Formats: sequence, C-alpha cells, structure tokens
Amino acid sequence: LATAGIGHFLIFVEAIPGAIIDLPEKAKKLCIELSFVRSFNELAAQFGEKKKLFVLAQSTLLENEFLHGYLQEGQVGILTIDARKENQAYETIDLHRKWAGVSIYDASLLQNVEEIPSDWDMQSALLRRAVQAGVSMLELPQAVIAENKIGLIQNHAALGAISKTHFANEVAGESGFIERSIFGPAIAALLN
Repeated sequence: LATAGIGHFLIFVEAIPGAIIDLPEKAKKLCIELSFVRSFNELAAQFGEKKKLFVLAQSTLLENEFLHGYLQEGQVGILTIDARKENQAYETIDLHRKWAGVSIYDASLLQNVEEIPSDWDMQSALLRRAVQAGVSMLELPQAVIAENKIGLIQNHAALGAISKTHFANEVAGESGFIERSIFGPAIAALLN
C-alpha cells in the first residue's frame, strides 16, 4: 500500500490488541505513518478537506498490480461486484451489487460524523454514507475475484488459498519489506 502512494495508514480498532500495539513504532522506523482510530471523530480529525480516504474492508486482500492501477486512476468511487452466489460473503449494497471491499472517498464524506452512532461498524457506515451521497459505483468484472486480484479472507483456509501466491510475490519483490516485517507478523498474531 505504501508503494502505491498511500502516505498515512489508519487502522480502525475498538481496542488495541497487545499483538499489534507496537505497529506504529515499527512503521515509523520504515518512514510510514500508521495510527489507530477508535471512533468516527478520530477518523475525521485525521483529514483535511482536499484529502481522499482509501477504504479497504476488513479481511480484504488486494493484488499489488491491481491496487497500483486503481490508485493511479485516483477516481473517487465504490468498487462493486455482481451479487451472484459466489460473491455472497461480500457486503451487500443492493439487490444486484456487492461491495468489493475497496473504495476511495473524498474526505467531505466525513462531515458531521458525530451524527453516526458510535456503535456502528465504521466501514459499513462509510459505505452507506457514500451510497446515499451518490458516489460513483465502479463495477468490476467477475474475473477480478476469480483471479484473486481482490480476495476476502473468511478463515484460515481462505487465507492460505488467497495469500500463498500473493504474499510469496510481495515478499520476494523489492517492495516486500513492509509485508515481511509488519503486515505478515501482524496477520499471524491476529489469527493465532
């Protein structure tokens, strides 16, 4: 994500597990800004009016090339997939569409976040706000899911199937240092 141009990582947590409490310090050593946010107000405080918010749903894994291409376009929008049976694990937008777990929003979406109940799921609440605000929906072909360009990790078996090739490619590449030293250990700690 850092090599794709994302400069500040915000991880939504209700409570910070001990296994990841030192991630901001580790990231800082790599010149990456990483923060935990616990509320909508904390999230909104991180953004100026002209910034964009990249949202990656919990348990979503992206292929690096796909991510770079999407971020280079920089188009504000909600990536969607067909609501067919094999996509049932993805969050429903409407009868015909599911959220692919990836969106770019203008930070203006965070206005008046104090109106959102604090017990609402952050990614779902932002998605609902974006849909209500008329943010563009960018439909992806099913091949994106079939080829694991976007994958949803639902359990250990799914993680193994999706991430084996993905992480092998990322770790082996010259940009894989972050995956090796931060994200790999964090995922392992959270899954154990």
